[in-house]
Amino acid sequence: MSTKKSEFRYILKYRILSYIRRTFCPGMIYRSIKYGVQNLIRWFPVIWSDRDWDHIFFFIILRYKLRRMEKLFRKYGNHVNSERDADNIKKCILVLNRIIDDVYHDIAFRVHEKKWGELDMSFEEDNLRLFRKNITLETIEQERTESKKCYDLEAYLSDQDIQYLFSFMAKHVREWWD
Repeated sequence: MSTKKSEFRYILKYRILSYIRRTFCPGMIYRSIKYGVQNLIRWFPVIWSDRDWDHIFFFIILRYKLRRMEKLFRKYGNHVNSERDADNIKKCILVLNRIIDDVYHDIAFRVHEKKWGELDMSFEEDNLRLFRKNITLETIEQERTESKKCYDLEAYLSDQDIQYLFSFMAKHVREWWD
């Protein structure tokens, strides 16, 4: 047990000293402060608008980071595959745009709304009432069944993009350095 503690202490001490040497060695203090302040200014609007209650804010932060990385790779890429890596990052950004814009409802319900009409809402005695104009008592069950399928399709499309995004990133993220 004591060997694990001493090993942990050694690793912790090594990492702290390594960080201090990298960050505060002569010539690096100015650069560290300069880029740190620039990052604070650039990231301030994104962090300011961040909220913890919805996953979309996580995707907004990720998109901002990937946009900055893509711009860096296109403009200052030093390695041979920097253009390819920028293109791969761009693919992730495009998927993130779809996720953030939440286009899945419009795609899933396009045909349904042509057939049954758009969903209307009204408030009656503090109750929300949802209805479609083209529905009769005889067709209400059919509309609900078709509507359920549309909601399932919407969830499937969203899940598919999220799965694609993270599997693509897992495959390529270690290549994204300059």
